[in-house]
Amino acid sequence: MAGHAPHGNFHRYYNFNPVEERLSRLRDAFNTDNAALDPLSSPLAVLDVGCNQGDLTVRLHDFLNERCPGGVRTLGVDLDTVLIQRAAELHSRADEVSFEALDVMVDSAMATMTAFLRKLGKDRFDLVTCFSITMWIHLNYGDDGLFKFLRRVASLARNLIIEPQPWSCYRSAQQRHRKLGLPPHPLFSTLRRTTFYVLCLYQINVRFHLVSPNT
Repeated sequence: MAGHAPHGNFHRYYNFNPVEERLSRLRDAFNTDNAALDPLSSPLAVLDVGCNQGDLTVRLHDFLNERCPGGVRTLGVDLDTVLIQRAAELHSRADEVSFEALDVMVDSAMATMTAFLRKLGKDRFDLVTCFSITMWIHLNYGDDGLFKFLRRVASLARNLIIEPQPWSCYRSAQQRHRKLGLPPHPLFSTLRRTTFYVLCLYQINVRFHLVSPNT
């Protein structure tokens, strides 16, 4: 169905969400906490979860590469195979930037991500980013699913950046479903509000940074 993106996998996402807006917020975050760019060993390993067609992934890679003398290796993952194919065509760069079609909620996805790390002699990514994807995980998998996701990405990360969607976006997602003639997300009424993310992250005890959502 046209316009239906049950996991937030919109195919013209960056037409309406300019990359530069997010980069400006990330610059502020890194200027506040430069230690996030201090890898235990070079190169800096970056994982972008829910990378869409890779526009932000590659711009973030370039931004970090300017600051990291030892270089950067970036892996972008998304569950949408069409978006990943487009990302690979537009943005793959030999050994520096690569893309994989993965659903991080599926246990088998861990093997691909850990294999990427092993090639670099690392057991964790120096930085994992999750931009505007947690709402979709929350809507599709509920509170327990969101907690599972956060635990999973935290287990892979030395530093974790989350861009959570505000509760108004949850309501907009419900309205979008109605306009498309689809039933509401069945778990919506059971969800705790987005402050739940912070509670989860404190329980996980990972070094994290919440960036302002792109509203």
